[in-house]
Amino acid sequence: MKGNKYKTGKIYTIRSKNDDNVIYAGSAVQQLHKRWYEHKQTANNEKGKGYNRFLYPKIRETDFNDWYSELYEDFPAERPFPAERKEQLNTREGENFREIGPLNKNTSGRTNEEYRQ
Repeated sequence: MKGNKYKTGKIYTIRSKNDDNVIYAGSAVQQLHKRWYEHKQTANNEKGKGYNRFLYPKIRETDFNDWYSELYEDFPAERPFPAERKEQLNTREGENFREIGPLNKNTSGRTNEEYRQ
């Protein structure tokens, strides 16, 4: 299918070099070094809406050099419609969060009702 950016879907983690228990799980369709750059930008942009979300306050307690990003798994989402492919990638991200990512506040693939529970 032409133009299916979800064919390059992947699950990645951001980890602290100093604490094995500090892990963030995310999903992306772009190259990981580009996604890592976006995380750096968000962590340092006080006016951005994501500045105080997820791992960014934790990163600012240390130094960005104390963190690294790595591919957790390739996950090409191939459902028939773009919204379904995005949902499939988000669901997989949520499954990995439940396994490894304690810094995530919202679990992707979960409904608001499930989040409140």
